[in-house]
Amino acid sequence: DLRLPDMDGMELASKLHELSGMTEVVVLTGNASLESAGAAMREHSVVYLVKPVDVKQLLTVASAASERWQRRKVEERLRDTDEQFKRSLEVRARQQGAVAWLGNRALAAGSIAELINEVVELVAKTLDLPYSSILERRSDGASLVYRACTGWKNVMVGQTSVAPTENTEAGYTFPGNQPMLAPHLA
Repeated sequence: DLRLPDMDGMELASKLHELSGMTEVVVLTGNASLESAGAAMREHSVVYLVKPVDVKQLLTVASAASERWQRRKVEERLRDTDEQFKRSLEVRARQQGAVAWLGNRALAAGSIAELINEVVELVAKTLDLPYSSILERRSDGASLVYRACTGWKNVMVGQTSVAPTENTEAGYTFPGNQPMLAPHLA
């Protein structure tokens, strides 16, 4: 209604739209005027009804508002899905480009150390990671040493080792003897 105890109905409609642009508003008033009808349209109200209102008419209007809201929600989800799909294609293209670059670089690299340094940087850049590293198992088999890393201080390379315990990233991947994603360790 346009007349409410604490605020004007159009003020309420405005506040509802601030909270969610998807809000459907039906104005029901006993004080119709061109000014209030214009205000209702400016606030994107669905329908402007004048009292007394037939219950069937009110239910029809409410049902139409509900259908519009549901359609807008579906459209919003489709837009979100479309954006996710586009981002996924962009990531895939970056990854494919990275793999192609890496293949060419592997053929031209002067040394394995140079190549693994470039691989670490490429992985961090491609996956948008703040840290990336390659660890090498030491001959004792009980520890790993950083051979290349990005995002950490370079003094770690060749100097810092970690034990492959279950509390470390290395320990999480070490037993499986294959690469894996460990998001809970990030």
